[in-house]
Amino acid sequence: MDAETEHSASSLLSLNMTDHLYPDHDFSSTADNLWHYGIDQDVPCFSLCTVSSARVDPGQLLDDPDAFESQEKVSSLQEAIRSGEPLPPVYLLHTVSSSHEYYLFEGMHRFTASHREQAEMLAWLAHIGCCGGPAPTERA
Repeated sequence: MDAETEHSASSLLSLNMTDHLYPDHDFSSTADNLWHYGIDQDVPCFSLCTVSSARVDPGQLLDDPDAFESQEKVSSLQEAIRSGEPLPPVYLLHTVSSSHEYYLFEGMHRFTASHREQAEMLAWLAHIGCCGGPAPTERA
């Protein structure tokens, strides 16, 4: 499925379900990021798609040359991409009011590696207020 597909509410999965299908070792961080958009982890809003890294806001690329451990991790992921090894999905927010279609909220190393390799990424797309997904809610 590519990122252009419209979704009905019944075809979307909750964060809990995405974690069941592809366990996320940063689940609590991902859930916290989603909560800030006004969505709880049991609300269906995700679809699994393949996305070009060029369509994601580049402001979230790892750009600290002194972050040696992170740079090594990205290099290792780049090698995996070149060898055809599939990477776990990143988490993206579909943004309809931004200069870029997608905003990364989990998976910076995988995103950076995919961007450097000009590769497509497997991604869980959060459709919040668009594409049949739930409307965001205000958090106090």
